[in-house]
Amino acid sequence: MTFKVVLADEAGIVVRFENEMIRKAEQEYRTGKGKEWTQLAEMYVIQKRRLETDPYPEDFNNKSSDDESPPVVKLVSRQTKLKELFRWGIKIGAIGNHRILYIVHHYYKVVLLYYFNKQYNGDIKLDEEQYFKLLEHDSSYYPIRKG
Repeated sequence: MTFKVVLADEAGIVVRFENEMIRKAEQEYRTGKGKEWTQLAEMYVIQKRRLETDPYPEDFNNKSSDDESPPVVKLVSRQTKLKELFRWGIKIGAIGNHRILYIVHHYYKVVLLYYFNKQYNGDIKLDEEQYFKLLEHDSSYYPIRKG
């Protein structure tokens, strides 16, 4: 089964992260200095494609390569009202531990919700509220809540 990977907000933080990553990878390519952002962009594309077939931690992590620090995908169970909120992590060298929060919606869509770097700092609750505001415009993103 193939899942469709979509962004919760076309002008949101995940899009800004993707644009910054591409810009810095292009800069590395132009200057010939550094390779971390290029490696991050390559790993991001590979893993984003893998989310299309294996969005759940058990399947995704079992197919991780030796270059990835397991676990790459993890269920977030604390400080969230969502039943299935997942954290996708990519660590490349000194440029940080990049994390993207996502949900699997109606067993056919992976919705990328939020990007952050390094440590989880309790911002999920705030961003869940912003996410639920998006539902006013497109209720197809509505997740399953706990309880």
